Amino acid sequence: MIIANVKELKARLNRYLRLVEEGKVVLVTRRGRVVAEIRPAVKRGSSRRSTEEVMNSLAEQGQVDLPTRTGLVGLRPGLPVRDPKGALRLLDRLIEERKRR
Repeated sequence: MIIANVKELKARLNRYLRLVEEGKVVLVTRRGRVVAEIRPAVKRGSSRRSTEEVMNSLAEQGQVDLPTRTGLVGLRPGLPVRDPKGALRLLDRLIEERKRR
């Protein structure tokens, strides 16, 4: 994997595109944080992996945890959100908590 900041990428785009054509992945950073990923395009006619295959591959790499239960657990479809800002704060807290695990 290759890392390039936005300024470097803009200045040497052809060089990085050649590397991508060779099969390499380029991570694009802005102020030290990854903001994009440039990877080779899937060739037409080639078989794409299913979502299940991708998720299993990510689980093997330790990047995701697969669910242990199936179906919607404790959720009702169409449940209205009375306080969208509160819901966003709650989601932010959950994300931060999971990052600490």
